[in-house]
Amino acid sequence: MAASGAVCAAVLLAGLAAGAAGAGDSDNTPRLPCAKDAVLVLDASGSMAGPGFGEKSTTRMATARQALAEVLPEVAPVRNLGLIVFGPGPRAPGVCASIDLRLPVAANSAERIMQVIDTVQPYGQTPIAASVERAAEVLNYRKRPAVIVLLTDGEETCGGNPCALADSLKRDGLDTTVHVIGYMVSHTSGIPGPYPTRCLPERTGGMFVSAETKDQLVSALRTTLGCAYSSGLERRPARDALQASLRSEIQSRPRSSCLARDAAPNFDTLTPNRRIPINGG
Repeated sequence: MAASGAVCAAVLLAGLAAGAAGAGDSDNTPRLPCAKDAVLVLDASGSMAGPGFGEKSTTRMATARQALAEVLPEVAPVRNLGLIVFGPGPRAPGVCASIDLRLPVAANSAERIMQVIDTVQPYGQTPIAASVERAAEVLNYRKRPAVIVLLTDGEETCGGNPCALADSLKRDGLDTTVHVIGYMVSHTSGIPGPYPTRCLPERTGGMFVSAETKDQLVSALRTTLGCAYSSGLERRPARDALQASLRSEIQSRPRSSCLARDAAPNFDTLTPNRRIPINGG
């Protein structure tokens, strides 16, 4: 009886897990909300007025707008988002104060973010470290989990130290993750050796994603702004919910059923290794 009970439980669990793994894949199925708020830090410095990959008439900012217009309506319903823009302002040595919180963290903010981005005119310097630090403060990173997504085509030009900042965020933050989308950074002159801004994701558990085209930007934004998919301990909340459903099903079956009450399986060994969207990202 125990063996057959375990087999039947495995079949039932596979069906339950398949349904959970498919959650969010259909437009008719509500997706789970992201647990962590995020701030998009957008580089609007002078270099973003330059041409995109293989383009002469389309600027990098225009391509970024197109990518964001595609991704934000997908992400905003499930993650609270804010926007910081840096760059626009006088382009002169030492003038690096143009770091603007254009939109505080809010729900369903895609339209409001795009209204701002559509009016941004690239100009000025690249204060990366100070902008990311401002985003962390906006997210109250010392007391709350925080996700920061930096989209930039350049490197720090205002004397900031991204590596030192990354160490500080890791040390002082409750759970702060910085992702960096390096847009056409391979075409940026004046960066000797390895790309220094990679310190931010490498030291905070984030991702560095390189993008050259609009399609690559779309993919990078979906990967960094969207909710994480389950792996390791992050899968535990979804797994626990799945196991609770199975236990309830087992307890509701009569003893004559193949899933007898005294034939409860080992849940840990039967839980399939599936990628289930969770609210941990």
